[in-house]
Amino acid sequence: MRLSDIERDQPVFAREGDVNVGAVRAIRNDHVLIHFENFGEAKITVDQIASVHDGKVMLNVAALPPELAQAIGHAHDREEPVHRMPPK
Repeated sequence: MRLSDIERDQPVFAREGDVNVGAVRAIRNDHVLIHFENFGEAKITVDQIASVHDGKVMLNVAALPPELAQAIGHAHDREEPVHRMPPK
C-alpha cells in the first residue's frame, strides 16, 4: 500500500462493512491527515492503514494509538437515531 493510492475526501473505515468513521483531508509525504467523527483530525501513517480499495481507506485499528482506537468505536455516538414509520 502506498500513500499515493489515497485521494482527498475518501471515506475511512475501521472495518469492512461498517459505516465510515472519517474522511481523508490531506495526503503528505509521510502521513495522511484524517478527520475522524467525534474526535477531530489525526495523522495516520502507512503502517496504520490496512488497505485502500473501492474508493475506501481501511484502517489497521490495532496499530492506532489507544485513544484514537477507542474514539473510533464511538464515532457515531452523538448522532440522532433515525425514526422510521412502521410498515402499514
